[in-house]
Amino acid sequence: MDVDSILTKEIEDATNAAISFKKDISRRIAACKGALDRDTIGRIFEEARGCYALDLHKDALIKLQMRLRKATTEEDTKKAVSSADAAMHAADIQGKKQELREAVCKILREKLFLDSTTIIMPDEDVAKKFGVDSLDKIDIIMAIEDTFNMTIPDDEADKFKTVNHIVAYIFWDRFNLQGEDHD
Repeated sequence: MDVDSILTKEIEDATNAAISFKKDISRRIAACKGALDRDTIGRIFEEARGCYALDLHKDALIKLQMRLRKATTEEDTKKAVSSADAAMHAADIQGKKQELREAVCKILREKLFLDSTTIIMPDEDVAKKFGVDSLDKIDIIMAIEDTFNMTIPDDEADKFKTVNHIVAYIFWDRFNLQGEDHD
């Protein structure tokens, strides 16, 4: 198989995965029969983030294929591959962040004794919405530290307000992104 055929197959697979994901979300919206409350919309929004990463990956493959078809020199080919590598890296980061969001939300649901269907919006103040007290916060931080095999200094933990704050810190710590702002 040549490179173009391999890319065509990868693009087809990524497209089918994204379509399947979107159809599943559409079916779930239809099943609500118009009764879309804030929590249902939030849950759908959380799941749609995963689809976004799939779309980014597919777009990177399509651009790579188009650039390789136009490449006339080895330098053109190297530029196309380098650009695609950067785009796929960005898609991978989005996918990893989504996995971390889901894991953090699971911990929050368990530690706050929330129903598994309770939606926790990524940018919403968790303490305000769910009445988190200082003991809850300690319990949540310890669970995050255990789950992700890390230590979170108190001054950093005090900054955590939203799921996205927590995810940014875990991502920064896990991938040791020196110089990156994780506040």
